[in-house]
Amino acid sequence: MHQQTRTRQLLFRLSSLALVTMLLVACSTGGDTADETPTSEPTAAPPTAAPGELSVGEVLDRVNTAWSGVESMRVTTFSGTATQTDTGTAVPSGSYTVEEWTSPGNRRVAEIFNGTAINEQIYVDGTIYMRGTFVTMAVAPEVGPETWIILDESVVPPDTPVGLRITYLTRESGSPFAGMSPDLLAQPANESGTVRVGDRSCTLYTFGDQGNEGDEIRYELALDENDLPCQVVLRGGDAQNSSVYEFNSDDIRIEAPLEGTPVSGTPEG
Repeated sequence: MHQQTRTRQLLFRLSSLALVTMLLVACSTGGDTADETPTSEPTAAPPTAAPGELSVGEVLDRVNTAWSGVESMRVTTFSGTATQTDTGTAVPSGSYTVEEWTSPGNRRVAEIFNGTAINEQIYVDGTIYMRGTFVTMAVAPEVGPETWIILDESVVPPDTPVGLRITYLTRESGSPFAGMSPDLLAQPANESGTVRVGDRSCTLYTFGDQGNEGDEIRYELALDENDLPCQVVLRGGDAQNSSVYEFNSDDIRIEAPLEGTPVSGTPEG
């Protein structure tokens, strides 16, 4: 396989597997067309953990169990280039996404570009608020990007970019690892020492591209002492997608804007 084709495939798979940004990328306006998707080629069967060997499923079962103690969460996600030897917390720059969630179901998603939030979406106490470039492009072209709008979800078709964002905002919260494929869960997981993520010392587990050769997706999952993720990194070649997690912090609060302009419909319906 030519290097350029292999790199395109890895980048496509990274964007498809990203735990937080996947849906936001898929429903952004002006997205990829079908002919830009690289053609997949037959691959060998993935490895399976041997008897007594730690499996990915066993590691993720611990995370899924620990998730019942989560009352609030913040996830900072960004994509970029990195060397294979990077460890610890990478500092986001340029474009990244911050998602916050508080029990029982409030959520805020902000897309940051050069230090400024260009899009914000909030779901709080059953009401949806949005502002930013996505609003001016796909929701209410007559308002400016700084104007908060209140969106009536009942008038938005679910299979549109706006409908997909509503689905993402209002979905039930749970462990992002609850729906992994059986093939991935059966693979061996390597305990690979400890890394510092912020002020936390976290145990690192790696799986996927175990040889770290860049031909497949390599997963790096750092867990804290409570079996909750500190950081999840997906690598492919010289590209990476990184999500840094914070839990149950007093500064994670989701509040409604002071005012909002009701929107009775969208350009899509």
